[in-house]
Amino acid sequence: MQVNNQQERRVTHTSTTDVLIVGAGPTGLTLACELLSRGVACRLIEQLAEPINTSRALGIQSRTLEVFETMGIVDRFLSAGHQLVGATLHERDKDLLEVNLDRLNNVPYPFLLILPQQQTERILGERLTELGGTILRSRSITAISHESDGVLALVEHADTSKGGTSTSEIEVEEVHAQWIVGCDGAHSGVRKLLGIPFVGKALAVNFLLADVDINWTRSRSTIHAWFSLLGVFAAFPLPSGQWRIFADMAPTKGQHRIPDVTLELMQQVLFERTRDRTTSLSNLTWLSNFIINTRMVQQYRLGRVFLAGDAAHIHSPLGGQGMNTGIQDAFNLAWKLALVLQNKASAQLLDSYQEERLPVAKGVLKGTELGTDIIVAKNPLTRIARNQIIVPLLKTDYVQKRLGLKASQLPINYRASSLSRMWSGLEHIHGPLADTSDPEMAYKTPLEAGDRAPQALCVGYPQGELTSLFECFQGTASHLLLFPGAHATAAVYQRLARIAQKIQADPLLRDDIHPYVVVPGQSEQPTGLSDDTPRLLDPQSTVHAEYGARKETLYYIRPDGYIGFRSRPANAEALYHYLERIFKLAPAVPGTPSPERSAKHPV
Repeated sequence: MQVNNQQERRVTHTSTTDVLIVGAGPTGLTLACELLSRGVACRLIEQLAEPINTSRALGIQSRTLEVFETMGIVDRFLSAGHQLVGATLHERDKDLLEVNLDRLNNVPYPFLLILPQQQTERILGERLTELGGTILRSRSITAISHESDGVLALVEHADTSKGGTSTSEIEVEEVHAQWIVGCDGAHSGVRKLLGIPFVGKALAVNFLLADVDINWTRSRSTIHAWFSLLGVFAAFPLPSGQWRIFADMAPTKGQHRIPDVTLELMQQVLFERTRDRTTSLSNLTWLSNFIINTRMVQQYRLGRVFLAGDAAHIHSPLGGQGMNTGIQDAFNLAWKLALVLQNKASAQLLDSYQEERLPVAKGVLKGTELGTDIIVAKNPLTRIARNQIIVPLLKTDYVQKRLGLKASQLPINYRASSLSRMWSGLEHIHGPLADTSDPEMAYKTPLEAGDRAPQALCVGYPQGELTSLFECFQGTASHLLLFPGAHATAAVYQRLARIAQKIQADPLLRDDIHPYVVVPGQSEQPTGLSDDTPRLLDPQSTVHAEYGARKETLYYIRPDGYIGFRSRPANAEALYHYLERIFKLAPAVPGTPSPERSAKHPV
């Protein structure tokens, strides 16, 4: 029995669960919701006694909104948040340039959604409750040990029954779990218990943040930023009508600490960096000052314990990437954990979590550190390059589109993943690349395995209502899109129908894969398809064009919305060979076609 500060700790009870999630921020809440929606038992613990009541992380990027659409809750976020379509760069009272996010084409959410973190957690928490989950608060993890068939955690319960006054005994719960996921932030107790190094550095940049009222009339559809020799000043409109103001700040002369944030200090910074003497600040409701750390782990998993979100990576807040990256960590891991726990997949599938998400975090850290260096520009040469080279480049449509895409996280892909494979038949490789008989339709380059599956409008069958692929993707299943191509024959339709029917009849797959034959043109019942063949209608061939399916093509879309497998033409044997990477299926028949990543990357 241990004694600390005259308090005894003893195990008072035990519990069991499939997954113990430590930390009920956006990452932990997303993971819990996704597991519960798949019927997986999880226990979500949080050290804080009450929900946060401050704004903290603000920006929800386009890709995360797509995640929320798959979860069926995006409308709640859109109703609560404030849409930003760009940023305006000022020099004193002049507008230097505008960066527009609405240049993103064929994207369902071409904007940055501003929503204070406490509201993001509220919405996710409501969804958690709907799914039968709860947050167990005032609990912290103190020990982790692996067992033969799982992992054991000791969880301390803080006593809050007497207004925070502790009793002589601290309750300790033994939690026996199959898996543990540490979503407990930058100071992660799980990471520390595992002894995983948090490698990185503190940047020589100090920041001040404050949520205030501002009596100006500037547009609330854009971020406003000023560059000056003294530093940066920026303002983000909040849904409440307030503004989040942001400035870099050197330590006070002769001291080594960041100055305390006050309304008076922020008013002074506003004047010095914008030269605006008429605008005043008031009603300070939240403030923060901090030094940026950029750090990450080099392993996301140790045995049966995973790390996600800020527990695995932290970086500059510029660009609004951190919370979004954590939510997408959870979205990547949840479906894999569920398949393993349901004995539909082997534990080897979980190796792909680190394989796919660690490179994403590395890219985010690299990009945000570079962006911070450019924006803050403490080095005079960097400042000259920013003002004379980078700012003029930002006026071009190409650079603005690239910048908007990068921030949106839409280009993130898993092309290098072991779960991303492609197969092509020789008749397709040596066939014509273009079909000159259909000159009006602008087909895109075929998507690669590992790419995000894009949105496209289509028509449901047999109801005949206008819908979209993302509406069809809602839920927990993966999807199979079977494209006959621009000029399909009855034989092609029959082949695609057989693939769809084989999936539907397979007891190991029918609940987890939803197939659709995507029918181009005006015919709802092409020759070769029976009435009961699941399909989506593509009257304008827009889905075919978006997926580059001029010819017969098969795409397997993972539950997290990424393409796992592409076959051109559609090949059932190659598909099943690929699905063995994810599901526990019967061994492949000798001689089965083997999927390839590409001509350069054979399996």
